[in-house]
Amino acid sequence: MVDYIKGKEESYSYILGLYLGDGYINSTERTYRLRIALDSKYPKVINECEKHLKILLPNNKVNRVIRKVTTTYVSVYSNKLPLLFPQHGVGKKLERKIELSDWQKGIIINDLFLKGLYQSDGSYYKSRDYYFYNFRNHSLDILNIYKSTCDELNILYTETKHTINHYRQSEVKKLNDIIGTKKS
Repeated sequence: MVDYIKGKEESYSYILGLYLGDGYINSTERTYRLRIALDSKYPKVINECEKHLKILLPNNKVNRVIRKVTTTYVSVYSNKLPLLFPQHGVGKKLERKIELSDWQKGIIINDLFLKGLYQSDGSYYKSRDYYFYNFRNHSLDILNIYKSTCDELNILYTETKHTINHYRQSEVKKLNDIIGTKKS
């Protein structure tokens, strides 16, 4: 898979982050489908997801379906999906072991990976005159992957149950520089 991804590391890193947050892979009669659920109020995120899926799988059609007013699904069919995303498995991600393979660790671009994770399960909000980021996921493994990526990027955080928080304004600035907000 590393050879297939060569030159597409940015797109792979971003899509892997989105997949770990709000994506899933299921088998169909002849192939596999990756489906990423995104909030419809963030068209920039939806467009970016679609763009990176087209780069990652250029010979496959990327589909966009609005299921509810609030949710847009971006999906692609490919037999390569279980190889590209070895975290694929039966059941909910929070109920199974999720870890990055060695080859994934060797090619991931941390800032784009963090951006994908954040854009799937992150929040950016204001309280009084301060802005904050947080990342929320029920999988402890995915939370640990997020924290590990923050550690690699020297981004400090605090944690509560299922949530990683970034309150310090110096860390908020770092995250703004790396990932921006879902609207920007």
